[in-house]
Order: sequence, then C-alpha cells, then structure tokens
Amino acid sequence: DKLIFNQETQSARLSNYEKFISQYPDNQEVDKAIERIFFLKSLSHRLSFYEQFIQNFPQHPSSRKAWDWIGVLGAKELTINDFLNKYPDYPHRAVWEQLAGLHNRQFYPYLENESYGYLDEIGEKHIKAELDNVPKNHLCETIQPDYLIFQKNNLFGLMNKIGQILIPAQFDRIEALSQGLYRVSKNAQVGLYLQSGLELISPRFDLLEYLNPQFLKFRKNRRWGI
Repeated sequence: DKLIFNQETQSARLSNYEKFISQYPDNQEVDKAIERIFFLKSLSHRLSFYEQFIQNFPQHPSSRKAWDWIGVLGAKELTINDFLNKYPDYPHRAVWEQLAGLHNRQFYPYLENESYGYLDEIGEKHIKAELDNVPKNHLCETIQPDYLIFQKNNLFGLMNKIGQILIPAQFDRIEALSQGLYRVSKNAQVGLYLQSGLELISPRFDLLEYLNPQFLKFRKNRRWGI
C-alpha cells in the first residue's frame, strides 16, 4: 500500500492525491492522502473549502481543524445564533449556545480571598475567583470579548466567558494575534494556538510573526523563514 501511494503521489500535486483516493479507496494510505489534500487546499483559507472538506471527509481527523476554522471565519460574518442555525452539526454547539447568552454581557474582574474572578454588570459571578492576576486593562474597563487570557500559578492560559479552559495555564506568555490565533511562549520558544484550544504549532521557534491569514514569518537558530 505504501509503495503504491509513493508511486502515485511522487510529484506531490493536489491532483495526484485526489486521483489516489479515487482509484485506491481501500488503500491504508488514504488518510495520509486526505491529510495532504487538506494541507494544500487550506492554504486558500476560505470558509467554503472547510465546509466542503467536512462534507467530503467528515470522519477524517483533519475535519476537527476544519470545524475550528469555520468557528473563527464564520463567526466573523454571523452572530452566534445565526452561526449555529447555519451549522447545526458544529461540534462546540453546546458551549456556543451558552456563550450566546453572555455575548452582550459586560464582564468585570472581582477580588476574593486574594484571587481574581469575573462577574457581569448585574453582579452574577461567571468565573470563580481562582486566578492569580488579570490583565491591567481589565481593571479599568469592561471586558466584552468571548475569550480571556488568564494567569494562574504564574503561568498563562486562555478561557472563554463561561470559564471553560481552552488553553491550559502552562505558558510564560500568551498574546492575541488575529483570525482567532494566539501566540504562546514557553522557555523562550514560541508556538501558535487557535482560540478553540487546537495547537497549530508547538512551541519550537525563537519568534513567530503574523503576516496574513495564509502565512507566518518565523525565526529559528537566527535564521528566518515563512
């Protein structure tokens, strides 16, 4: 099976992988071919591609990435309720339904037993007072985004407004970039996460810079690449 796969896809073109899964649907390397199709076609970073991929390969592991990107791109165009109506099979539906009820709520940090939590404008507590600290800007203005960078045990993580931990507090630093991306740093190495908690790039670069939805600039061992 592997020999056939290597022979049929040696030029590594998209058309080769598509032809392979059509001609050899029972080959053990089909999942690898689908993974390559996802990688090559996702460079367009179009919502329509992710929708089509899930329709064609709903059981493939890369469909998780496709759904997570739909969550980022689709939410830019639609309200949460409209998004859930358009995508009834969205895997994070239950969480988003809860977020929809809090989307327009204004959040404020509160201090209790020397730890921080968050409550809304009517005093209802949504995130328990278990955090070491909160960003300085949270102390002087309301918080409206659905995602919050938090600090616990001197490390940083990411949670949503219902208190669900998306990125565990295991990093020295977390920064919001764009398109639902978060840059994480650990032991002077930098990686990339999606707001859903999906690790896109493990912390292994000296530096990562966001260029556009398709490309990042990175530095490793004093050398730059894209």
